Amino acid sequence: KYLQSKELWEHVLKENNNFAFAHTALGWSYFKEDNYDAALNEFYLSKNYSGYSQVFWEIRNIYIQSYAGWFILGLVALIVLIRVLKLVLYHNAYVDGNGKKIPMLVYNAKENYANKEHSKFTIKSVNLLKELKYSFHILRHPSDACYGIKKQHKASYLSGIVILILFVITYLLNLYGAAFLFRYHGSFTNVLGQIATILAIFALWCGSNYLIATLNDGEGWFKDIFITSCYCLLPYILIKLPLIPLSYCLTYNEQFIMSIANTITYAYCIIPLFVSIGSIHNYSFKETIKNIVLTIIGMLIVAFTLLLVYMFMSQLIDFIISLIKEVFTRG
Repeated sequence: KYLQSKELWEHVLKENNNFAFAHTALGWSYFKEDNYDAALNEFYLSKNYSGYSQVFWEIRNIYIQSYAGWFILGLVALIVLIRVLKLVLYHNAYVDGNGKKIPMLVYNAKENYANKEHSKFTIKSVNLLKELKYSFHILRHPSDACYGIKKQHKASYLSGIVILILFVITYLLNLYGAAFLFRYHGSFTNVLGQIATILAIFALWCGSNYLIATLNDGEGWFKDIFITSCYCLLPYILIKLPLIPLSYCLTYNEQFIMSIANTITYAYCIIPLFVSIGSIHNYSFKETIKNIVLTIIGMLIVAFTLLLVYMFMSQLIDFIISLIKEVFTRG
């Protein structure tokens, strides 16, 4: 039936190119003809996700059958290349006091850096790289990482801000840059509003947590809360970024992969954050739960208060504008 009505739907689209049902019907017509590229385009225009997924499945099978051998060969070549590079780099490597092997290129670069005078910018850049490297400790040992941040001052606002910016970029890329089947389909014009929302929620979290901790004998400072909260966003960046190109290889049949990855991402962000808050404020398990619950309640109260202020100010401004208009009209 789709093949028989193909010309009819083409005529309909000449009259109204925005008719989604016609694009869908034409897409199934192309699909029956094995014209997968044209079918994919029609399903994209009609936003028919199930049809798009089915057609993409067929296109992917064709590519796999055509290029599977080359893909396996390239993967083997890449593994061999990595092994060869490791052998070359660690040949005659320097062994430090802990028995750790360091490639001579890295060791010589460190020695040259240590033996020379550097500008403030270079020193700050190197320190920033060290802090960003240290941020990965929070993924394995959150308590130890918090001790280094709080007591040993191994982190600064700058490294936290860098990770927060990377998080925002990753969030937007995941929202708008993922494959058609998995991306957000809202308007791209609202990007600034979304960035402002993320930063506002983060600021509310840090500020509310600090105030609640201050009232409940918490030992952490605002700086400690801010940096650790930023560092706990690392799993989102590390997991979500590879998922974006991966989404271009998946259909709805493999949607469970994205769901599992999302669950792991959020769990890997929340668990270190929970442990970090407890370590920063020197809280017990129950005290940490209490602190987080009160923080969330505080955030809601502040948000509700700001909403009331916004509504009041909007009405006040509208009243003043209408009053001015009436004065000019009667004058």
